[in-house]
Amino acid sequence: MKMIYRLCPFLRDISFHPLKGIGAWLGGKIEKMLSCFKVLPRLLMSKSPSEGQIYNMRRVKRNFLVLAILCFALIAEFILPMPTADAGIVTPDATVSDPADAELTDTPDNTEQGDTTTAPALTREWYIRMALIPDENIFIKIEPDPAEIVSEEAEPEVEVEVEAPAPDPNAVSIQIDDKTVTLSPSPLVNDSTTYVPLYDFCNIMGQAAISQDDESATVFLTGMKIVAIADNYYITANGRYLYTPTLCKKIDNVMFVPIRPLAKAFGAAVSWDHNLRTVSISTAAESFEHGDTFYNETDLYWMSRIISAEARGECMDGKIAVGNVVMNRVRSSVYPNTVRGVIFDNSCGVQFTPAYSGAINHTPNQECVIAAKLALEGVNVVGDSLFFNVARLRSWASRNRTFVTTIGNHSFYA
Repeated sequence: MKMIYRLCPFLRDISFHPLKGIGAWLGGKIEKMLSCFKVLPRLLMSKSPSEGQIYNMRRVKRNFLVLAILCFALIAEFILPMPTADAGIVTPDATVSDPADAELTDTPDNTEQGDTTTAPALTREWYIRMALIPDENIFIKIEPDPAEIVSEEAEPEVEVEVEAPAPDPNAVSIQIDDKTVTLSPSPLVNDSTTYVPLYDFCNIMGQAAISQDDESATVFLTGMKIVAIADNYYITANGRYLYTPTLCKKIDNVMFVPIRPLAKAFGAAVSWDHNLRTVSISTAAESFEHGDTFYNETDLYWMSRIISAEARGECMDGKIAVGNVVMNRVRSSVYPNTVRGVIFDNSCGVQFTPAYSGAINHTPNQECVIAAKLALEGVNVVGDSLFFNVARLRSWASRNRTFVTTIGNHSFYA
């Protein structure tokens, strides 16, 4: 049986890896055996066989033995169990193409209990030398298909623990009436100002619909219309202009606006907890008056005209600053308490030259009207300033009053 086991790997490799010459060799052997079997009856009946007949008799025995070995090998291949490493096959250590060979272990009958020694691994390129017949040796090289090669021991799977993402240190939480809400996209902080997505915030405050284009977004709610324009310093709500300290932004087709003016449009109060990075909104603060009744028509008329006459070519903050000087004087006990009264005041000399030069009668443009509304809303960019003049101009205010700031072509003094 050891002879059969020695032959099994050889025949198995023939069956799985057909090689040129193997079929021809087997065919030649079978042909020789058949030719010998033809003369077998005459050899058996001969009483005094010649040397040639004796030689033929030996050939019959030898080829019959080969045929028997082949038959037993085929039986061992398909019926008997796989040979173990101690079956007598001498091979270098490596891996074979047949995955089953990689699992063979040395299990002789006299193995002591507890012996777990494994058989040497078989090789990728291994050689079998067989001596079936004394005068006909066969030397075969087997190169297995790389796709069939498997490792001797599969690497164990390593479980990788996925760590939870670290919290964003810049994340901001929004609470409305002590209830945390989730906005999508999430709020963001820019220039120390919390921005929220316009539509999502309005939809939480009340059922909303949105209409937008590349530069603006308009949200419609019951009794409310809010408009935001990208790169503007204000939003509008029911005809009122609400100042945004930083520009409105459109990011990935989503309009973001500062949360304070947007909450004001709903009559809500806003507070900020720096330690918890939480914006708290109270919706029961005050009602939001419509622009048609909020702005005094006379005040708006004269405010927009003095801004146009004094700062028509200035930036939006420069226009608002002129309106701030007027409003600061209205609140001061030293000056008249109306917008028109302050503009035409001459108790200490002419205060606003355009009021007496006729320039104040020119129709203001839309930006001057918006600046006037923002000033009447209480937007302030120059603090308590009561005076202004052309920057770098020596004047009574520059010599006697406290300098506050310069915006555009004007310097402001308190």
